[in-house]
Amino acid sequence: MTSDYHGKITSTVRDATEALHDDDTGVLSILRTPTFNLTGRDSCHAEYITVDGEYGQVCTGLRDRRFYVRGPHAHRTDADDSVRFHQTIESALSEAMGRIS
Repeated sequence: MTSDYHGKITSTVRDATEALHDDDTGVLSILRTPTFNLTGRDSCHAEYITVDGEYGQVCTGLRDRRFYVRGPHAHRTDADDSVRFHQTIESALSEAMGRIS
């Protein structure tokens, strides 16, 4: 699947199981097996690096089925839940890409 996300993400790799590498700038990787983060108590389901080199993730909190963006394109943590949380990975990514100036 390929999507431009406003020209910032140039290609999409679905169900990738390995981490992104330095030459993967612009690639979105949706992880087959989410990675649990003990410190943040959440799971990372997708990660991206924009063509400008900005890194971000789409995660779900522990015992939560909603997706949210973590990184420079995320809404503030005090934003309304209806803005911060999404039902799909794609919706969360669309929010993040929309916030890239």
